[in-house]
Amino acid sequence: MPEHSVRFTQEGLDLGSASWRLQLAILAALSQFERERLRERTIAGLDRARAQGKRLGRPTEAVPVEKLASVHGTSVRDGAKLLGAARSTLQRWRALARQNAFVEA
Repeated sequence: MPEHSVRFTQEGLDLGSASWRLQLAILAALSQFERERLRERTIAGLDRARAQGKRLGRPTEAVPVEKLASVHGTSVRDGAKLLGAARSTLQRWRALARQNAFVEA
């Protein structure tokens, strides 16, 4: 028997009794089983979508060239603040713009 047990005196529940521990174990097993089934169904659905050629994830946006031009020559921090975007977003946009410039040239 565990060293500590919980008792709800008004409800008459004794969480330290063998029958209550059995009920908790059954509920925990059912919960784990359902969680694993949900995970399997999710993975199967994603695999089926990939097999059908569907693109998963957040859609990409085109690099806003006119916005980039407006902050050309500024620091990443200042440019991001002016655009209302995260610094990492501005860095990614600048890198993509450089890649596109090399591809088009």
